[in-house]
Amino acid sequence: MEAQWISHRMWEQFNKKDVSQWIKLFSLAALSMMTLGCVPDVKLNKAEVKPSDNAGSVTLTPELAEDLVEASENLGGLPEGISFTWPDLPPFKFNSSGPGDIVYGGGCQSDVTRVEEGLNNITFSGSEPGVYDNCTITVHGDNGAVSEPLDVPAFVIVRERMINDTGVRHCGDYAYITRGGHDNDIDCLASGASRATAGVDGQGDPVPAGQDAVYGRDADPALNGDNDGHGGFSFTKLDSNGMALAAQNVRWQDDGSSESGSHWDCVADNVTGLVWEVKKRDGSLHDQQWTYSWYNDNNAINGGHAGLAGGDNSVDTCSASGECDTQQYLKAVNDAGLCGHDDWRLPTSEELLSIVSKDRVSPALDRGYFPNTESTYYWTINSYSGDTANAWLVNFYLGYEYILGKSQSAHVRLVRSSH
Repeated sequence: MEAQWISHRMWEQFNKKDVSQWIKLFSLAALSMMTLGCVPDVKLNKAEVKPSDNAGSVTLTPELAEDLVEASENLGGLPEGISFTWPDLPPFKFNSSGPGDIVYGGGCQSDVTRVEEGLNNITFSGSEPGVYDNCTITVHGDNGAVSEPLDVPAFVIVRERMINDTGVRHCGDYAYITRGGHDNDIDCLASGASRATAGVDGQGDPVPAGQDAVYGRDADPALNGDNDGHGGFSFTKLDSNGMALAAQNVRWQDDGSSESGSHWDCVADNVTGLVWEVKKRDGSLHDQQWTYSWYNDNNAINGGHAGLAGGDNSVDTCSASGECDTQQYLKAVNDAGLCGHDDWRLPTSEELLSIVSKDRVSPALDRGYFPNTESTYYWTINSYSGDTANAWLVNFYLGYEYILGKSQSAHVRLVRSSH
C-alpha cells in the first residue's frame, strides 16, 4: 500500500502543465475490524450512555498499523496539501449483537442509519475536509438497549481540488545574447512562440518554446479574462454573511459598503474552492498591520513543538493584548463567525501559494481582490520538518516560501474550504 506524496516544490511544474489535481477521500483506518455489543436490560436515561461489560474494541492489523504510522507522520495531523492514497474510502466493519439504529458522534456522517445482527459495513460520506479523530458509533437497539460508544479509528477527508495557474501571461526572450537587453513582457502569440515552437520578437530576438505563459488557464482565452481576477484566477467577493456582492468590479474603499461593492470581508477562489479572509485598515480584528507568533498546542499538528503562546508580550502586535498568537487569533475569528462560518484555519503552504501571482511583486497577488496586503511574511500551518521550532511562511513581496522561528511575529491570512 504505497502513498504518493507531491510536495509544494513541484507546484509550478503542475501549473505549467495545467494539471487539475483531483484528490480522493481516504481513511487512516481502512478495513479495521470493530466489535460493538448491545447491552441487554440497560436503557437510555436522559441522553446518557450507560457503560457496558461487553463493549466493543477496535483493533488494527500490524501490517496496516505500520502504514498508518508512516502516513500520519507525512500528514502532520492535517491534509498536507496534495496526496494520493487509496482510490476510495473502504468500509468500516463491525459486529452488532442485535438490530437497531445508529447514532454518529464526532462530526461523522453516513447514509447507513440501521444495523442488523452480525457483520455491518459503514462508509462515511458528506463530511467536510479535515481530520476526524473523535468519531463514535452508538447503537440504539430495537429492544431498548444502548451500546457503549465505539471509537472509530482516525481518518482524513481531502476533497478534490484544482490548482491555480501562476498568473504569467507573457514570454521572455534571449535578447541578452544579441542585444544585451532582456525582455520578459513579450506577447507569446505575436512572437510565434508556442509549447513546441520557438518564436521571434519584434527586435529579431529568439523567444523560446514551452514557456509558462503558453500553458494552463492563463493561456486559455476563455479563462484568462480580468473580469473576475487577473489571468486564469477567478475570484468572488463576499460580504460579512458570506454572500456574493451584487457589484463585483468596484474598487476597494476603506469606508465603502458591501451594497456599493466597495467593501468586502472574504474572497472565494472559484478554481480551488477555498475562501480567504480579507484584511482591513480599521484597527479591528482583521487589520492588516497585526502580527502573531505561531502557536498550536495540538501535537498532531505542531510537529512536536507548539511554538510561542501569546506572542511578544513586550509590545502589542494585535488587537487583543497578550493574545497575539495564531491559535488565539483563529479562535477569535471563529467565535466571531467571519462571513457566517466558524471553520477558519491557517492555510497550508500549497494553499497560500495558490493565490500568488508570479507576474507581479509588492504584493505578489491580485490587489483588486486582496486589498490591504502587506508585502511581507504570512504564516502557514506547516512546521519545518528539519527543525519543528520553525514553520513555513509565504513572502508576498515576491511570492516565495521562507522558514521562520515560531516565536517570531508574522502576518496571518485565514482560509476555509467552501465544499
